[in-house]
Amino acid sequence: MSYCKECGKELEQGAKFCPDCGARVSVKAMRAPKKPQERLEGPQRIGKVKIAVIAVVVIVAVCVGSFLILKRGGSPGGLALYPGSQSWEIPANIKTDMSSDFDYAGYTVSDDSVQGVINWYKYQITDWTLENEFSGGTFIGDTLLYRKGDEGAVIWANDGASYGESGKIVIIVIYGPWSTLWYWATPISGGSGAPPNALLSVTATKVDSTDYVLAISHEGGDDLAVSDLQIQASTSASTMVTIAFPGSGTFSVGSEVTTGNIPYSPDVTGQVVTVYIIHKPSKEKIFSSSTVAVQS
Repeated sequence: MSYCKECGKELEQGAKFCPDCGARVSVKAMRAPKKPQERLEGPQRIGKVKIAVIAVVVIVAVCVGSFLILKRGGSPGGLALYPGSQSWEIPANIKTDMSSDFDYAGYTVSDDSVQGVINWYKYQITDWTLENEFSGGTFIGDTLLYRKGDEGAVIWANDGASYGESGKIVIIVIYGPWSTLWYWATPISGGSGAPPNALLSVTATKVDSTDYVLAISHEGGDDLAVSDLQIQASTSASTMVTIAFPGSGTFSVGSEVTTGNIPYSPDVTGQVVTVYIIHKPSKEKIFSSSTVAVQS
């Protein structure tokens, strides 16, 4: 099929002149002319421009959002995330003890010290008030306790060797209501009110290779409200679990109670465990021993 080289009209086969413009037809057939590029006018052009602008805005928003997520870390409470942090499964005994109101996450980091991690968080977290900094308490490690209005946050760091993370530092970040978090995380000292005067004794007995129980006897002094008491006991050479005091009502002189099974890893046989009994209103230990021998 050929076309007029002057006006582009389609020519019948064998035509010598263009029926439209009268131009003489070349012997050599011509290809169809290229279709002119469509020029957008009026509303159609504006619509195309709007789509382009929206696409640019979306791309910018995604980039900015990604930057902020990387900067803030996306950890509980929107707190900063230590550079190079990798997700870490928090031990079950720690998670079990946490309130359902808490949002928390565990991390591991390499090539730093516990103090280095703590110092980094102290430098980064500037929009919260640092209420306390301590070692021990609910955790065996270094802890920062922050507050912002009705919100609370805990940053905890420790050597990872005790948790199967040799050569690393383990970190737990916790966020929750200040009214619950401060009491749960604060060391067992400096509470309000005087502790009761009570003489308690504790023995530990092996149940099987990975469990033991505590028998607690009240040998003298003040009667105790069971609801005011809390137990902390070893679950390994370097970790402890917090459990409710057994029974109800009053723990009076001459009484004895026994806890449920307390897990211990790797093997409780021949171990010496640490046991604290805490008077919650005063936040004082009314029994404290790191030499309770587990009896077979």
